[in-house]
Amino acid sequence: MKQHKTEEQLKDDIFNIYSQYLKTDSSDRRQTYFGQLFDPILQWCDTYLFNETKKMGEEIFKTVSRIVKINKKSIQEDKTQFIKYLRKALDNARNEYYRSNKQEEMKIPRKYYKIEKIIEKQEINAGRKFTSEEKIQFLSGFYNMTREKALVCLKYINAKNIRKLDISDDGEEYNVLDSSDAKPVYNDISLDEPESTMLTKYELIEIQEAVKSALKKGYKTTIKIKRALFTVYCIKKYKNFEGLLPVLDNEILETYYKNMEKPNRYEVYMKYRPNAKKASAEVRAHETIKVFLKELNSILK
Repeated sequence: MKQHKTEEQLKDDIFNIYSQYLKTDSSDRRQTYFGQLFDPILQWCDTYLFNETKKMGEEIFKTVSRIVKINKKSIQEDKTQFIKYLRKALDNARNEYYRSNKQEEMKIPRKYYKIEKIIEKQEINAGRKFTSEEKIQFLSGFYNMTREKALVCLKYINAKNIRKLDISDDGEEYNVLDSSDAKPVYNDISLDEPESTMLTKYELIEIQEAVKSALKKGYKTTIKIKRALFTVYCIKKYKNFEGLLPVLDNEILETYYKNMEKPNRYEVYMKYRPNAKKASAEVRAHETIKVFLKELNSILK
């Protein structure tokens, strides 16, 4: 089992990478150090600071983006002052997360909460997250729900930023994680896209290392295209991709978090291949990310 670093070790890592970022004038190296900053910062937040870290990717990204642009010697040169400033900024990021999501809070009936926990148990047993279709099949089999009722149930469970529960429903409380009635459904389900299970099949650190390995080969522009297209893929495919921030394209992330508009694959490709036509750019982008994902899975297996 991988041991967590101590809080002081993580603080040292954060400040050392930040210092390396400040020392270099190379935009490519700054991109690398900027990405590397997220790994220890996310670990620090997740292990020692906040329970909400996995939901705060956008706010943490914006915080780090602001901090690296600060031109203040007392912060740049003194580790204690820097960590103090960073901690305050991360606390503000957490507050911003709650302010941003306050209006989207909703109540979820207790019965849906219990169903959600049973699904989570099945996912733990399977060692991965289920697709929506798998959840529908499970609800249909376990609860004898029609597809329509299963979809309504998932709408409640998947509602964004559910934090308040309506516990006024009748019925005895029970610990659904101790339920022995849940029937596994994952063994009979095949996925159309094996690559889409990557974030649920492997540890984030394993995926990060695989991406770094895959991006070591090729011409400079080709590497940038692959990183950019992988970033677009993660934004579009996964709801929680924050654990991969260290290996994603910072410029694309910054634009996405600013406008909250998912980038177009062909536009990203044409940034590096400006002479390509839209139709061919889409085809080439599709083939490039397809080959890259297969390479990642090959490294991970």
